[in-house]
Amino acid sequence: MGLWNQLFGKKEVTQENKEDAVKEPTEEIKKETPEEQKAPTQTKDIYTFMVEQIFTVKDRGCIVAGIIRNGEIALNDTVFVLGRGRSIQESKVLGLENPQMGQMEKAVHGTPVGILLENITRENIHPGDIISNVKPNTEDVNEPVTNPRIQGLMRQAAGNPTKEMMNLVYEELAMNARLLSAMMLTREPVRKEDGTQAFEEDTKMQLPLLTAPDGSKYYPAFTDWQELNKWHEILEPKTLLLTLEDYLALVLKNEDTKGIVINPFGENMMVDRPLLEHLKQKKEMLMQGKNILPIDKNEKISLAEAAEFPAEMVKKITAELKEEACVEKAWLRLMKRKEEISYLFVADIALPGNREAVFDRVANAARPFLKGMYINMTTCQEEFGENAVEGVEPFYQK
Repeated sequence: MGLWNQLFGKKEVTQENKEDAVKEPTEEIKKETPEEQKAPTQTKDIYTFMVEQIFTVKDRGCIVAGIIRNGEIALNDTVFVLGRGRSIQESKVLGLENPQMGQMEKAVHGTPVGILLENITRENIHPGDIISNVKPNTEDVNEPVTNPRIQGLMRQAAGNPTKEMMNLVYEELAMNARLLSAMMLTREPVRKEDGTQAFEEDTKMQLPLLTAPDGSKYYPAFTDWQELNKWHEILEPKTLLLTLEDYLALVLKNEDTKGIVINPFGENMMVDRPLLEHLKQKKEMLMQGKNILPIDKNEKISLAEAAEFPAEMVKKITAELKEEACVEKAWLRLMKRKEEISYLFVADIALPGNREAVFDRVANAARPFLKGMYINMTTCQEEFGENAVEGVEPFYQK
């Protein structure tokens, strides 16, 4: 699988000598970091439920089907529906039903169940959304750190690591991950009035390494304090919230490390150096909303017509194209490349020098409607673009 190679499953992980892991903070970490947390008390297990199917029931609303993981869900529970792009909706469990057992008061770990949710409609919930009893928190240092959407996707993928499922995990890690890391410091940080702490210039921090059975070394990262507290060898750790970019910087500086391992003492996921680099690139593409398409002639790419493109997105793109006199025609297709689904925008541009300006306008118009996807862009003056639109009607024509 190359870049997408995954190491999943229960793996023994041992603690490496901490003295080998002394590293200077990255620039992002040096400047400012969230205040360290003392291990907070988590009063309830974090359960998760990935929406696999959605049914509309007349006069009752929307029922979602899936499997409850790591805890039990009960009638009248307050829950949070966690979608792409940090979307959060609060709801209540109005009904639970299992195909064999019928209506239920509660459902425990591993139970397939249909859930009737209060004030949730088919239009505002999607397959791949995560339902949890806790709200994500990677901002408020006075409350326990939680990443229930990442946890829910990882739990689902642990039992069913399809490429489509892994893409959801990767997207969430790339776009939203801020994970707990244990640390030791040579100097205490300076506390600031806004609840953050700043490192002094000569501060060095010590991050522990873990060694997998094959001898490879990883920085441990944790989605929440429950997972960190499973590390019984480390007592009262000081912690740091790091993004994937922070971890990548650390891995690149330490040639002995292979990557990071998320929740090493639970349902762990190893993210090696090439995948960290790929996720950084993926984030940049998703933030920009576009990818100027480089194509290898030997690369396998599938193209298709979508049953229905987002009408508002097409309307906004069309309005922008009307302002670009150099654009004669434009096409929009779906593209599958390395198991990722994205849009393909092809333009017939009379003045090649205007290509970048056109692509920027289209990406800015489309960005609010992409929902985790991005647009690959090319022109029909290039061989791939010409072949991609052969026999296809344009959605825009001057």
